[in-house]
Amino acid sequence: MWLKDCVRELLAAMFGAAFITFTGMGIIPSEAFVGVAVAVVMYYFEERSKDKLRQEITRLKESQHE
Repeated sequence: MWLKDCVRELLAAMFGAAFITFTGMGIIPSEAFVGVAVAVVMYYFEERSKDKLRQEITRLKESQHE
């Protein structure tokens, strides 16, 4: 089920779009946008890197048991 596998990415995209929209409308100050955007991007890529490492470890463990 693709939806179950992509929930984190879908939520991130939705919140990102809302955050960008609210910043453009002036509801959120641009100073807050820059700080949050940097933190979110760094977190996202760190988690993706960790997920890839977990998958590689799982794949290696499975290949050892064969």
